[in-house]
Amino acid sequence: MSEHLRLVTFLGTGDYEETAYRWIDGRSTCRTRFVALALATFLDAEEVLVLATRGARERHEAALWEAFAGTGRAVHVKEIPEGRDESELWRQFEIQRKALVEGAMGRVAVDITHGFRAQPFFAAAAIALLRSVRGPDLPVEVYYGEYHRGAEDSPVWDLTLFVGLLDWAHGVGLFMRTGFAGDLLRVMGARDRAVRSRMARAGERAFPDTPQMVKAMEDFAADLATVRVASLITGYAQERCAKDKARASSARLLEAIGACRKDIEAHLSPLAAILDDLAQRVRPLASDSLSGADGQRAMEALARLYLQWERYPEAAVVAREATVSRWALGPDGVDVNSPRFDDGARRRAEQRWREQAGLGADTVAAIRNDIGHGGFRA
Repeated sequence: MSEHLRLVTFLGTGDYEETAYRWIDGRSTCRTRFVALALATFLDAEEVLVLATRGARERHEAALWEAFAGTGRAVHVKEIPEGRDESELWRQFEIQRKALVEGAMGRVAVDITHGFRAQPFFAAAAIALLRSVRGPDLPVEVYYGEYHRGAEDSPVWDLTLFVGLLDWAHGVGLFMRTGFAGDLLRVMGARDRAVRSRMARAGERAFPDTPQMVKAMEDFAADLATVRVASLITGYAQERCAKDKARASSARLLEAIGACRKDIEAHLSPLAAILDDLAQRVRPLASDSLSGADGQRAMEALARLYLQWERYPEAAVVAREATVSRWALGPDGVDVNSPRFDDGARRRAEQRWREQAGLGADTVAAIRNDIGHGGFRA
C-alpha cells in the first residue's frame, strides 16, 4: 500500500487555460486547466486541500469540482482571507500551518503555482516553523507548474530543495547561536551521503573530502556538549600511550575548515556561508597547553563562548576550573592530558585557591554549585 499523500494547493483568480503539464520524469503528461489536478495525478495524492480567497472560489470553484469529478480523490476547499491587513495575514499563516499538519498521515506536497500575493511566502514560513519543531518527521515536497501559453507542454518543477535549505538554515542558526550541532550534523551527513551516492552512480571516484568536516564538527560539538575542556583546547586521550598523539577538537575543526573549504563550497554550500565566522570563534580555543598564559586565555575564551550562548552551567564549570588552574605550581596540576598530570597537585592547587582567595573562591564555587545542583545549594 502506497504512503498517504496530501496535496496542499492554491486557487487564484487568473485565467486558467488548458495545457499539458509535463512531469519531472519528462514523459508523463496531464492535460488540464488546473495544475492541482495534474500534480494530484502525478503524485497519486489521495487528498487535495485547495486554499482559495472568496473571489477565487466564486470564479473557479465550480470548474475545479468538475475537473476532479470521477478521480476518486478527496478534495476540500478552504477559504482564506486576501491578506489586506496584519490580522488577515496572520489568519492566512494559521490556515496554511494547519493545512500542513491536520489530517496528514504521511507525505505532504505543496503546490505554490497559483499562490496569490504573499501566500507562497507564508506557506514557506509555515513549512520553516513546522520543520524547526518536527524536523524530518514532517516530510514536505514543494512543486511549481510553469505554464507555457501556446507551447506543446508546460513543465512541473520540483522545488523540494527549498525545504532542504530551510533545514540548513535551522541547523546552521541553532549551532551558531547555541553550539548545539545535532540538527546541522544530520543535514550535513544526509547531504554528504547524497552527493557521494550520486557521484558513485555516475562512475566518479574523485569524492569530496567533506566527511573530514562532518567528523570534525561532530567531535567538536560532542566536546562542547560534555564540557571536555582538555579535549576542546589541547586534545585528550584516556590511554597514556596515546596522549602525545591527542589533538584538540578545536584545532581539528580549524584544519578541516581550511582543508575542505573548496569541497564545502561545491557540495555543502549552505555551510560555506559560516566558515569564516566559525573559524573566528574556534581559533581562540586552541592551545598547546592548559597551563600558563595561553591555557588561561583559551579557557577564558571557552567560558565566554558558553556565556554568549547562554549556556551558564558550562560557563560556570569552565570558569571555576580555570580559576583553580591559576593556583597550580606547574603543569602537573593543570594539563590533564599529560602523563605527568597529578591529581594530588590539582587538589593542592584547589586548596591554595580556597585559602588565599578567601571569599572570592567561595563566590565562584557558590555560583557553580548553585547552578550545578539545580538550586538546591544555598
